[in-house]
Amino acid sequence: MDLRNLNSFFGEGVVLKGSLKFKGLLRFDGNFEGDIESDDTLMVGSSGKVRANVKTGFLYNFGKIKGDIEASNKISLHANSKLEGNIKSPILITEELAFFEGSCSMPPMPTSEETSKKMEIPLVEPEIPAVSANGASERQNEESEGLGRIAAMGIGGVLIAGFAGWIIFFQGPQLALQSQTASLSTDSASHRRPDPVEKLREEGIEAFNNRDWKLAVSKFNAVVEARENDEEALLKLGASAVNAKQDGKALEAYEKLATINPGLETLSALAGLYEKAGKKAELISTLEKMNNMSPGDKDISRKLKELTKVKVTKVDIVEKLKKEIRKNSQDPKFRIKLAEHYIHKGNYIEALAVLKKGVNDFPAKENVRSLYANTLHRTGKEKEALEQYIALAKNNPDIMEADNNLAFSQLNKGLLTEASANFTKTLERDPDNFRGMLGLAMVYSKLEENDKAEAECRKILDRAGDYAPAMNRLAWIYAKQGINLNKAESLSKKSLSVFNDIPEYIDTLSEINFKKGNNDEAIRLIKRAVKLIPDDPYYKRQLFKFRRAKSRG
Repeated sequence: MDLRNLNSFFGEGVVLKGSLKFKGLLRFDGNFEGDIESDDTLMVGSSGKVRANVKTGFLYNFGKIKGDIEASNKISLHANSKLEGNIKSPILITEELAFFEGSCSMPPMPTSEETSKKMEIPLVEPEIPAVSANGASERQNEESEGLGRIAAMGIGGVLIAGFAGWIIFFQGPQLALQSQTASLSTDSASHRRPDPVEKLREEGIEAFNNRDWKLAVSKFNAVVEARENDEEALLKLGASAVNAKQDGKALEAYEKLATINPGLETLSALAGLYEKAGKKAELISTLEKMNNMSPGDKDISRKLKELTKVKVTKVDIVEKLKKEIRKNSQDPKFRIKLAEHYIHKGNYIEALAVLKKGVNDFPAKENVRSLYANTLHRTGKEKEALEQYIALAKNNPDIMEADNNLAFSQLNKGLLTEASANFTKTLERDPDNFRGMLGLAMVYSKLEENDKAEAECRKILDRAGDYAPAMNRLAWIYAKQGINLNKAESLSKKSLSVFNDIPEYIDTLSEINFKKGNNDEAIRLIKRAVKLIPDDPYYKRQLFKFRRAKSRG
């Protein structure tokens, strides 16, 4: 393109607000906010930042645009550009590492003579021309212009496939695709011999355009061997090698390119390859270079921070707390911290082992015993938990669990009104007391107020999804009604995930299978409960019920 066709230019540092209308080719490298309208060509340079709704003939974006775009002829999004908004155009071209977020509408291409005469620029960002002694601009050679156009259409989407995790946040100056043109006299140019290297380049471009990646790698590799600092050939060699799944060759090309022209595009490609290869040190080094080039990019900073921060593993925390326990054998706080760590990780067996020893070593410490009791109850060991709750109430009759203890005793005796009153009393003091909610659910269940019982169970599970007594109670409510049996089975199995030897919970699962018609499974399960408590007549009656159903079925 002869840059004398440039009709208007706003350089970096220009700030405009309002409505902008123009004719011809406008290049904008500054900041603009408002609306832009033209029938001709708008080019946003790499430093340009536009926050506007744009209506134009051609749009070439090398910078950042936020707004809706309507182009009657073409929209071209170039490497490291960013566009946030909805677009409408009959032609859309995207280069590698171009970012676009929004919807896209593609109407038919205009065919009028006026449209066909409109000016179109090549798909590479031109430099602002240097002025020679006679005042004329240096002209880019046509070969470079053609290569730029082919590269944009051929490379578009190539590195997006290879480095999808990187394309969103690496914006900045891009690597120029055109080769520098030597000054040749008209006479010497007309007598130039065919260049075999350029023929290889043309063959490489053709292979690239046809997506024959292996052939493209071969051709561009030959160009690089002849001209080791050929930036365009190195860029296309890297892209071709990525698509040919020749990561080693791609790394070689991009690493070479980074020594010549370490732009963000090249470094972002390297970062993707290093991450894929698991080369953490090289990845961090590359991200640090990118962070220096684009210090305001939060995504690069975040990624770098994630890679360089010191990670404390689970083993480190556990060992540290165990060491503190040994050093402070008379202080239970580190035992509590270790137990809480295990509970947070869902490792209840380890937590209970720590707490059981803590209760033995510190029998008078209410906080240790309380956590032990609550953890036993949470995992389904309700009878063992009750022993601890009774011990807590004996030491301190004013604690809330004393009211719960009394309420459960009343519940077992059939004193439902009194039990309900005491559970309610507990919840007035602590609305999040799971044991009080569970007690109310059991009262409602005995009163056959199943909706209220289910609601209490759900309150618990909304706060603690793995609370075994609530899962078992809700599963039992469903089983007795013969509803939601698949959900009931899932809840019942999960309630047995920590301890699978709880007879009451095994009975719930057997009842669910019975209601589903799986009598053999119901029998197998209830036999386990009978084996655990052989003298309990209830489980024997259940076994008889299941066997009779099987014989009749």
